[in-house]
Amino acid sequence: MLVLLVFPMAQYFYLKQNRLPIRQGSRLHSFTKMFFSWNQLSLLGMVLGLSLQGLGVERPAELAPFFQSLVHIGAWTAMLPVGFLMDFGRAKHYLKYTLDLCAIRFFLVPAFVFFSSRLVFQDPVLLNTFVILATTPTAINAVLASKLYQLRTDLAVCSFILTTFLYLVVVFPLLFFLLK
Repeated sequence: MLVLLVFPMAQYFYLKQNRLPIRQGSRLHSFTKMFFSWNQLSLLGMVLGLSLQGLGVERPAELAPFFQSLVHIGAWTAMLPVGFLMDFGRAKHYLKYTLDLCAIRFFLVPAFVFFSSRLVFQDPVLLNTFVILATTPTAINAVLASKLYQLRTDLAVCSFILTTFLYLVVVFPLLFFLLK
């Protein structure tokens, strides 16, 4: 979802923010350019891997440790620079905007997910799972996407830090004791 939808949306907001033309040429060319860029290159690897899996191509057992290490190396190489992007001093200026986000993230979204899911499902384990997923904090990938497309990185950092802190200190303990 990050590569397929969030990056193109971040690019769209970058173009709007800088008053750059969103469409250049035909609509098909603009659409293609937005969804197929260097930032989506990892999507090709995922499509290739899914295609091989779908075609029933067996993974060589001797390469399993190599693939497993690639996942960890990829995570480290992606998150190390993101950690360096975090400037707590600048991020605190976005605290009032992030408080509004917390109300949406921890109250409105879970309530909507719970009540709409309840119309379809009755299993309490499934409903509680939806609520837990709906209350998760802002992902660190928000910082990554905002930096790639020169958006307000400090706002994303503040959102990540505050929602993660609130989740660990308040939301998770509440969910732990309230959900049965």
